[in-house]
Amino acid sequence: MTRLRFAVVAALGGLSLTRVALAEERATQATGAAKAAYDLDRPHSHVELGVGALTLPSANLCIATQCTDTDLTLLLALRHVFMFNRRFGLEAGVAWGFRPVTAEANLTAPDGEVVERRHTRNYFMVSGGARYYPITSPGFLLWTGATAGVVVASDRYGSPDRGESILGPRSTVIRSEGAMGGVALGADWPLRTNWLLGAWTTQMLWHFPGKKSCAQTGECASVGGSLYSFEAGIAVTYRVHL
Repeated sequence: MTRLRFAVVAALGGLSLTRVALAEERATQATGAAKAAYDLDRPHSHVELGVGALTLPSANLCIATQCTDTDLTLLLALRHVFMFNRRFGLEAGVAWGFRPVTAEANLTAPDGEVVERRHTRNYFMVSGGARYYPITSPGFLLWTGATAGVVVASDRYGSPDRGESILGPRSTVIRSEGAMGGVALGADWPLRTNWLLGAWTTQMLWHFPGKKSCAQTGECASVGGSLYSFEAGIAVTYRVHL
């Protein structure tokens, strides 16, 4: 009988300790959630590094030898976002669009000789904008925003370096500057206290001068006029509370 009483007392004691532990865990979780909500309501900053793709659908991109109606480019973006509270923030950033694919753009000399040339194109963008977060739960954040800035398209025409002497420059770079503006949509998933994994998409209109710049070699810029751009990618974000 004594052993039975001891077992019952021990079981009741263990159950009480379990209830206390669960209550403490719930209190800790509630405190952590409250702190996270408080931290989001304070001014804080995000630093984002993103990798994605940039496309120019229905674009008329022409060089001397051919025209294409679209472009697809690897995109690398770096942004800084200052949040006034959990809902509103301002952002500034830069992005690079690299195009590793080359196209033939051979020149014909006055004597009829064909000079072998290759063409590549890349983009550089500087932008600023505003963000609004309609959803800011502890495990998920959804944001939308507007952005505007400048875009520089660089066309590079180069000759293969085979050791022989050629007439004129071995490479020519033609830069076209334009304005851009559009809207963005993104989402973030917190991984740890200060780290987030996210995805974004941006739709913008680019506007370049209608008259394309040309070099003395007769090679011209491949972009001009108004273009529609679409970009999407993933980003790693580091959040700092001020």
